[in-house]
Amino acid sequence: MSNHPDPDLERRFAERLRRDLDAGLPALDPTQAARIALQQHGFHASRMLLGVATVLVAAALTYGALRLVGPAAPGTSTGSPTPADGPVTLQTQAPGSHQVCGDVRIGGVLTPDPSYGLGVLGQDGAVHGVVWPNGYSAQRQAGVIILLDPPGQIVARQGDEVVMGGVIHGNGVNYPCDPPELQVQPPPIRAGSAVTGTGYLIESTSGRVQLCIGGSRLMGPPGCSVVAVRVDGVSWDKVPGATQSHGIWYAQDVTVHGTWTGTSVTVRSVTAAPPNPTPDLPRSCAAHQGDGTGLGTMQEETALRPLNDEVFGHPDRYGGMWRAASADGLGRIVVDVVGDPASVASKLHALYPYPLCVIRAQFSEADLEAALRAIGLSTPDWVAEVDYPPNRVTVWVAIFTENIRERLAPYGDRILLKQLLQPG
Repeated sequence: MSNHPDPDLERRFAERLRRDLDAGLPALDPTQAARIALQQHGFHASRMLLGVATVLVAAALTYGALRLVGPAAPGTSTGSPTPADGPVTLQTQAPGSHQVCGDVRIGGVLTPDPSYGLGVLGQDGAVHGVVWPNGYSAQRQAGVIILLDPPGQIVARQGDEVVMGGVIHGNGVNYPCDPPELQVQPPPIRAGSAVTGTGYLIESTSGRVQLCIGGSRLMGPPGCSVVAVRVDGVSWDKVPGATQSHGIWYAQDVTVHGTWTGTSVTVRSVTAAPPNPTPDLPRSCAAHQGDGTGLGTMQEETALRPLNDEVFGHPDRYGGMWRAASADGLGRIVVDVVGDPASVASKLHALYPYPLCVIRAQFSEADLEAALRAIGLSTPDWVAEVDYPPNRVTVWVAIFTENIRERLAPYGDRILLKQLLQPG
C-alpha cells in the first residue's frame, strides 16, 4: 500500500470535515498532530494514518471537534437499592447447539429478569426470558446491564429495543439464532413526551436554533450537520459554553432537555454533556494487555505503520483496528480478524511488538464498506460511518421512522443505529 496521500481522498475528506467539524482548530505541525492522534484514547487507526487527513483528524480528536456524542445508556429507577455492578448471569444455549432459525424476528426492550438475567419486554407488556447463544454474557455497569457477544464486545444495553432472528417456545421464552443477527432499534419518540438530546447547539443565519450531531466552522459561520432537530425557546445566556462566531451563537457538547412537539423540541434546560466514553478493551483481550511499556512513543508510532498497512491493505481479512480505553494511560490497539485470530496473531505481533489484542470479527471491513456504500455516507435522513469497535456501520438519525427502518432493513445485521433524541 502506498504511503503517499491520495489527493482525491483528501479532497473528499476535507469536504466532510467542512460539513461535520466544529469550532476553530489551533495550528499544529504535521509531526505534532500525528503524535497527538496516536496518543488519544479514542483514536481509531485508519488507512489515512500517514496522509494529510491525519493532521486534521488529530487536531479534531484532540480538541473535541470530531467527537460524536450520544446520550448515556438508559437505566431504571424503582426506589429499591441499586444492584451492585459486576457480572450478570445469563441463561445460555449449550455449546454447539446452534438454534435452527427461519425468517421469524423476535425481541423487545432489553429488561432485567430474575430467572434469565436479561429478558425482553414484549409488545404484550410481559417480560419474556431469553436463552442467549453460547458465549454471550452480561455485565452491570453504573446500574445498567450491558450485553456482550462472545469476544466481549458490547452489542446492546438495558433499555435498548432489539430485534433478532430466532424462535419463541410455547412458554414464551425467546431462543435467538446463533449468531442472532441482533439489531438495536432506537426507542420511539412520541409528541408530548420528555426527551433529551446530546450534540451541538447551533443558531442558523435565520435565527432558528438546531441540535445536531456535528457542526462546522472551519469556513464561514457555524453550520449544522444533516442530522438535526429544531429547538425552540433557547436562552443563550443559560447555555454552558455558548459563544458567538460571525454573529452566530453556538455551543458544543451540550445536552438539551425538553419536550418533543412532533416537529421540534421545546427546551426546558441545557446542561454540559457528559464525556463521550472511549470503547473499553474487549473482555477476551485480558491476556493480551501487557504492561503498556512503549505505548505513545515514536517507536510505537513507527511500528503502527506496517500494522496499519497489513490490516487496511487486506479489508477482506480484517474488520479494522482501533485503540481501546485504559485506566492506566494510553490504551492498547485492538485488531478485528475475520476467522481464527490465532491464525494471524504471530504475524501481527511481529509487525507491532507492543501490547496488542487480536479478536474475532463478524464482518470484514470490506463487508462494512459495501453496506456503507449501499446505504450512503450522508443522506437527508442520516449520516453513517464504519465503526471499528462494534464492528458495524453506525448510522445516526434524528428520529427513527418506519421509512428509515425499511430502507436500512437489508443491511440490518451490519448496522448500529443511534438516535439523536432519547426518551427522558
